[in-house]
Formats: sequence, C-alpha cells, structure tokens
Amino acid sequence: MAKSSGSCPHCCAKAKPSDIRPIVISFDGPLAPRDTSAHEQVRRELARERLERSAAEAAAAKYKLKAEDLERRLAEALKQHAVATRPAEVVWSGTKCLAWASSDSVVLGRALAHGGGFALSLVSPANPHAAQSSGALHTGVIRDLAVDGGTGRIATGSLDGTCRLLTAASLDQGLRVDVGEPVWSVALCGHVLHAGTVKGRVLSFDTRFAAAGPLVEPLLVCKGSPIHSLAAAPSTADAVLAASFSGLWRLPRGADSGGDAVKVANLDGAISSLVVGTHGALAVSVRGANASVHVGAVSAHAVWTPSMPPCVGHGNARALLSPALGHDDVVAIGLEPAPGVVAVWKALEPVPSETRLDSTSSLVTHARFAPPQAGSPSALAVLTADATLGFLNV
Repeated sequence: MAKSSGSCPHCCAKAKPSDIRPIVISFDGPLAPRDTSAHEQVRRELARERLERSAAEAAAAKYKLKAEDLERRLAEALKQHAVATRPAEVVWSGTKCLAWASSDSVVLGRALAHGGGFALSLVSPANPHAAQSSGALHTGVIRDLAVDGGTGRIATGSLDGTCRLLTAASLDQGLRVDVGEPVWSVALCGHVLHAGTVKGRVLSFDTRFAAAGPLVEPLLVCKGSPIHSLAAAPSTADAVLAASFSGLWRLPRGADSGGDAVKVANLDGAISSLVVGTHGALAVSVRGANASVHVGAVSAHAVWTPSMPPCVGHGNARALLSPALGHDDVVAIGLEPAPGVVAVWKALEPVPSETRLDSTSSLVTHARFAPPQAGSPSALAVLTADATLGFLNV
C-alpha cells in the first residue's frame, strides 16, 4: 500500500484498516534486559575527549600565534641591539699606533698628508669622525705612545730618534728628548721616560732634566733585536719590563741604579708584544708554532706567575701585535689570518667571543682597553693595518 495515496499498489483499491495485517515476532527464549551503561560511558568519554581535543587545538593555535609574535619581537630587539652595539669605525689614514689619553679619548700617532711629517690626533669614541690634531712633531714614523694616567702626560717614540712629552691640552707644546737612534717603544715611570731602540738598548731620561742626557749609560738589553715593547707596572713604580723578539726582560730596579737587565720569562716562541694592565697584570703574546697569549702578574721582582691558562687562537690563528688587557684579566687580540676580527677572552674561559669590523679587510694590529670606570662597560679601541679605528664595548 502506497503510503502517499492510501491505496493498493497492485489494484489501486482504497485500503481499509481491516486490510492491515499485524506482524507477529516470536522469540525462542525469554526476554532479558540489556546493560548499555558501558556503551554510554564510552560515548560520554569520547565526547569529553573530543571537547578536550578541541580545547587543546584552540590553545595550541593561540600559543603558536604568541610564539610567532615573540619571535618577531625578539628578532627586532636583536637587530636594534646589533645596531646599537655595532663597532664605531672610521679610517684615519697614516695611523700607526694608539693609546687612551683618558677614559673618553684616544690619541693616535699619524702621518700628515703630503709628506708633512708625523703628528698626534685626539679622537673621542662618541664622535670618531672628528679629531683634535697637533702640528708636525716628528720627521719619522711615530712607533709607540705611552700615557701617564696620573698626570695625563703623553710620550711619543719616533723612528727619527726623538721622543716628545706633551699633554692632551697642549699637543703642540712639549718637551723634546733626543735619543740618538730610532725609537721603537716608550714607557713613562713617574718622572722618568724610558725609550727602547732599534739596536736593542733602553735609554732612561729624567724629564725634569732631559737636556742633561740619559740618567745612566744606555742599557743593552738584547743586541741586534729591537725593543718593541716597554711597560711600567703600576703596582710597583720602578718595575719596568722590556720585550724583544727574543725574550722578556726586567730593567734594573730604580732608574738611576745601573746594572743589567734580567730575563724573567722563557716562552716557546718569539715574543711579539707586551702589555701591563691597570692592576699589575701582564699579557705577553707569542708567535711561532705554539702561538698564544699568556697572562701573568708583575711583582716587585717581576716574577712570572700565570693567573690563567694561555689563550690560544683557534685553528691556525696567531696573536698579532698587540694584546689588550682589561680588568679581571680580560684579554683582547687580533687574530691572524682572520681580517678585522677581535677575539676577547675572559679569565678561565677557554673559548673567546669574536667581533668583526665590517668596514675593513685588514688584520687588527693594535688593541687597547680604556681606563676602567665603575658601572660602565669596558671600551676597547682597535686599529687595523689599513688605519681603520674601531671602538667596541666588551
């Protein structure tokens, strides 16, 4: 019977209720109730699991958006930090050496343009593109600079065989000291000026009576090997160390006592530089098969007592002239053959951090830390072979 028409699908006769036959279903056994509680429990757990999964997916999507936002903000912060901490770099042509004149300025030994001689320039890290310059002070290259932190006096050593003693306030006016042979290094120790020469000798002058000549006979430290580095230990006013390519030497105690220089360190390789920090620490770089930078201490007798393991350059890198020594035995050197790279070691840390100067492809030849200031990061001035001057915060 068609449900829609209420008639028989075969004869099309209208159906009557009596035509509807009941369907009888018989069971072989007795009826028993069926327990569906377990099924209902599974259904409820499945529904709860679906709700929890949906909530977890929504939370994951939310946290993913947050993570993407944090990554974006971190990338922006790192970019801003990189811009803020990027070394200030500028080329000062003809620059051969540098030293910190004070905590906020460096002094450069430079060649004047058009063969006009050699002069000094004061440059501030805050404005490295500007400088206060002197007139011609020397006719030969200014090989080394030394600054007395207590008085602010600046000493120059030149290959023209003279030294100059000036102040930052009067770069054009100062004392001239005639050494008589090319000067490779200078050091100020109180009122005494020490000059290391190309012939391996050290001459000492009392700056109050420089016209009288050296205080004592020139001291032959190492015949035939230039005295490329001189350093006065601040902890012991009369302790002066001299370095040549063949060794490290201590000058006789007292500027006017005479005597012979004493060799105080036997290191495996040629010593290429020497620097003494503000707290009496000593750094010596060594070239050769076992190139490294050793850090020790200067006592009243200049005894070599290493305070940290040697800082060894990675791979085939070798320390160049010259290491810088900051407070807490922080050492910074240029690496060879990596151009424009400065490696900074901290005490007891075998792996250095490295900073690259972007505007140069030349090797870093000089590095100097600024005098320490409480609450301020250590400022590092570096100079490359192409006269690029860079300032870094370490």
